[in-house]
Amino acid sequence: MDAQALATTQQQYTRVSRKKLISRLKETRAHHVKAFDIALEGWRQQFAVALKENATKLTEMAANAENTEIDVEDISQPGLKFPHKPESHEDAYKEAIARFSMSLDEHIWLSHSDFAQLVMDQWHWRQAFHISGRMYAAPGVYTRSLFESPELSTDFLELPGED
Repeated sequence: MDAQALATTQQQYTRVSRKKLISRLKETRAHHVKAFDIALEGWRQQFAVALKENATKLTEMAANAENTEIDVEDISQPGLKFPHKPESHEDAYKEAIARFSMSLDEHIWLSHSDFAQLVMDQWHWRQAFHISGRMYAAPGVYTRSLFESPELSTDFLELPGED
């Protein structure tokens, strides 16, 4: 590749070590799974509370249904409310890890958007995941770092020839 073509390529892509990329994906996947597990536990607790509240509401509605002055149509739509279950995106990490594990190349060219997603952990679903995680994390469990991307390890800052 001539110098001009290489310079153009380097402006649009970043060449990364396949081993370091896989290591980073495994690190961010583990972080994601930990955050999801904490959010899921909080969701389970909130779901249990919602079940109790809805059971009380349904019991009251059943008692009101016996009242002949109330139209049954008015109480047929109970409007039960349950928290939305948090969503795990672990499969996105697994797919990326598998893809790069199967690659025969020792170095991978990533576009800027791929680099942001795969290395910096800036997936399109990231913000929604972090919001729901913070919402469900039990009081005292949530720490800002849990629902933020893990920082790049210093070994990612080594010179390209050092891997």
